[in-house]
Amino acid sequence: ILGLSPAGAHVYPPSRVEAQLDFALRAGGDEVLLWAAYEYIRRHQHPDLRDPFEVRSAALSTLKLDPAEDYTPERVRKRRWTLARHYENVDAEGRERVREAYERLAAGWVEEHYCVQHVVLGAGAFGTVRRGVRKKDQQVVAIKEVRKSQVTSRLVQQERALMTACGAHCNILRLLDYFEGADCFHLVFEYC
Repeated sequence: ILGLSPAGAHVYPPSRVEAQLDFALRAGGDEVLLWAAYEYIRRHQHPDLRDPFEVRSAALSTLKLDPAEDYTPERVRKRRWTLARHYENVDAEGRERVREAYERLAAGWVEEHYCVQHVVLGAGAFGTVRRGVRKKDQQVVAIKEVRKSQVTSRLVQQERALMTACGAHCNILRLLDYFEGADCFHLVFEYC
């Protein structure tokens, strides 16, 4: 994290570690990697470290999941379903809290908003473009999946900024959405 390794964070005051984490988040750093670094530093070196992921931590605790554990979308979905069934006839407020927490966590998952189909529209050195359907209005889209092992986050952010800036032109595909998963980026374009 900008010259501050999680293992060596004990030599720095918590305020500097917090500032580094906040800056890395605002600069578009890999959220999963930063989350792991934060959890390591909090557990092993600075237990009183302020949580830069307050929204995520609150959502995980509402769903009764340990923020330090690595969780998958499937695990979170299963937990939401279990708690919703628990609160079904007992507590409407609890059911609403579970729904809101789940929506906060699932906002960044491409599968939550789009049905990614197996139809391959194109493939290249960095990833694959597949056809998909947006769940809310059944619009057909093209979903470009770029593997993180092949490119840097900065390169994808540059492509995203370029496509957003040029998206108003009639001869250029519009970038509709962007998601960053644990192992790949998803760029959602209009389908033509």
